[in-house]
This record gives sequence, C-alpha cells and structure tokens, in this order.
Amino acid sequence: MFNDAKKLLGELESLKSTCSLDPVVASHFKKIERLLRAAAQREFFLGEILDRILIGVLIVDDTGKPFITNQFADQLMSEEQGLTLAPDGLRAESARDTRELRKQIRAALSKNENGSSGSAEIVALERTGNAWPLLAWAVPLERTLTLEDEQISIAAVFVADPNRDLAINPEHLTGLCGLTRVQAHITSELLRGDRLDQIAATIGISTNTARGHLKQTFSKTYTDRQLGLYRFFDALFGVVRTD
Repeated sequence: MFNDAKKLLGELESLKSTCSLDPVVASHFKKIERLLRAAAQREFFLGEILDRILIGVLIVDDTGKPFITNQFADQLMSEEQGLTLAPDGLRAESARDTRELRKQIRAALSKNENGSSGSAEIVALERTGNAWPLLAWAVPLERTLTLEDEQISIAAVFVADPNRDLAINPEHLTGLCGLTRVQAHITSELLRGDRLDQIAATIGISTNTARGHLKQTFSKTYTDRQLGLYRFFDALFGVVRTD
C-alpha cells in the first residue's frame, strides 16, 4: 500500500553500495536517507491506521483506478461480490452500478479540479443472493498527486458493508460499562443479530431471565431499547478494529 518511500530508500542504499561517493555528496545522501526513513515511518503508521478502519478506503487517481487501498477494501474486492478491481478500474456486479460508481468518481475528481463542493451521492452496489448492497461514495481530496512534475487530481472512495457483523469482545463490555459476563455475552450476541430467546437457550437460561439481564444492560449503557444499544456500541466498535 504505502511503500514509495521504502522503495526509494532501498534504491538509495543500493546506489550507495555500488558507488564511491565524494564526502560532500555522501553528506547529502545521508540527509536524503534520513528524510526517506522518516517518510517511510509515516507511511507505515498511516497504513496501520487505515487497515484498522472497518470501512473500505480507496484512493483513486485521475483515471479512477485505485493506487492506495486499506485491508477492508482489499477484503471486499477479493470476495468479488458487489465490487471488484478490473484492469480498467473499479467494477460492480452490474453494468448499471459500474457506470454509476464511475460517474460519482469522475464527479469527485472534477470537483477537485474546479474547486466546487457539494455532498457526495451514495451508490448502492447490488450483490447476488440475499446480501444487502455495498454502499459507496466518492469525495474529492484537496491535495493533488505530483508525478514527474504533473499535478494529478485524486479522490477517496469509501465503501461500507451493511452485512458486516458488529463483532465485539465481551471482555471489552465488562471493563467499559460494568456489565456482568452474562450481560456482556447477551449484548455481544444481540449485536451480531441473534434473537434473545436463541441466546438464552444457548447459555442455559430462560428468556425472561435474559430479558432481565438486558434491562440492566440498558440501564448501564443509558439506553432503553435494542436500537439504542446498537447505536451506542456501533459508535465505539463499528469504526475501528479493537483487536
């Protein structure tokens, strides 16, 4: 993903090993090497951060082809359901969705070039089967990419997967909200989409007892219904990985 500085650093070290450098030139090489090492570290940390985001992030160039992607985007495209990477750029399952997605990417790149603003339109990328569609939108980025003295407009494409489970480690809930282990287990399973009676049967308690635990969970999380509970924990665990 982010490896330009690392690649240049390798080329620089290779050049140093094969050439005898004048002391003045060597001192300049050392300065360049320090700058490249600092840039490589920044790229590494930025890549680590992007890979923890639970939404697809793709940075596309002026042709609409991605040149930076995070792990979530790579995973979505590898599944080849709703979004894939073709030689000519991003492609949806249907020709209609592909046209609409690329239209939004072109619009974002155009906004970057002419300085206009406006809200992005969300494109639903249909998937086969009973899965909900992926939701994608493109936004312009103020910075441009410089390649061989040429300024290239870039845009960011974000892709959300409504089918993604809200995976929560119950141990996080006991420490964060003071939930008991049973309450944390019930909550984590509810947020994955299981029914309360199913959860109760799994852990060997009655539905009424499970309902009592859920009521206490509402109190501890300042909510009063399951939708509020989902919104509460989605704000905490639905954005970045906590593993």
